[in-house]
Amino acid sequence: MAIDQTDITACYRRIHRPLHNVLMRLLWDGPECQDIAHDAFMRVWNRADTVDRASLDSLVYATALNLAKNRLRWLGLRRLVGMEHADAVQHEDASQIDSPALRQALARLPQGQRIVLLLSDIAGFSTVEIAAMLAIPAGTVSSRRHTALRRLRSLMDDSHD
Repeated sequence: MAIDQTDITACYRRIHRPLHNVLMRLLWDGPECQDIAHDAFMRVWNRADTVDRASLDSLVYATALNLAKNRLRWLGLRRLVGMEHADAVQHEDASQIDSPALRQALARLPQGQRIVLLLSDIAGFSTVEIAAMLAIPAGTVSSRRHTALRRLRSLMDDSHD
């Protein structure tokens, strides 16, 4: 049942890059994504005695996504009270990953749809794995993915007009 250092190291090697890619498309801030990924691995490692090896990858993803959502809420609050200039960052990493049009289109998707799309199409998780990570039914995952893809296509078409 419990994981050891070998398990967490293998998990890191296996998912660090795809996890970072998913986080980049949520936050668009390379250093922030690195911090969140690191924190997610540390939080899982701190509970190593209760973590099942079979669910390790999805637990790290779920933890990182929750940390990213918290960060997005915090940034939204700062904008609400007029402190967005304090968080101005250069997104040089983001420009190498996606076009500005794709970045804007992804940002316009509702968060639930965007996360499902990133987990399925960027990280490569199955519908069942995503459902377990997000604690939602598999049918909801499929529906959100389908809707997100349709809306993303529409947004991208609109950006080329």
